[in-house]
Amino acid sequence: CEDWSVVCEGRVVGEPLAELAVSPDETLVASASSNGHVYVFDSFNMGLRRCISSAHGLFVTGLCFTTPSPDQYALLSVSADRECKVHNPHLADPARYFKAILLLLVLLGVLY
Repeated sequence: CEDWSVVCEGRVVGEPLAELAVSPDETLVASASSNGHVYVFDSFNMGLRRCISSAHGLFVTGLCFTTPSPDQYALLSVSADRECKVHNPHLADPARYFKAILLLLVLLGVLY
């Protein structure tokens, strides 16, 4: 049996994990806890990016990323509460909107 090196480890949440999924571009890791919470982590350092508290009323039984279009993806979760939910894992990160904000500031500067 081949040994693999551990790159990053640590406790990601305080409760038992029920499911795990990796985004198509491998930048995010989603996990679901036994109490119905869904967490999204940065895959590089496992830093918490988003917590969806009480995504479900009971433990999550399935979690996966899907690609509704080539430039975006969604996170699907199913639970023992008989619900299937679609979550948007992308965050309102100001760095993602830097070009749009910069363009808006330039246009405002030109107009005034």
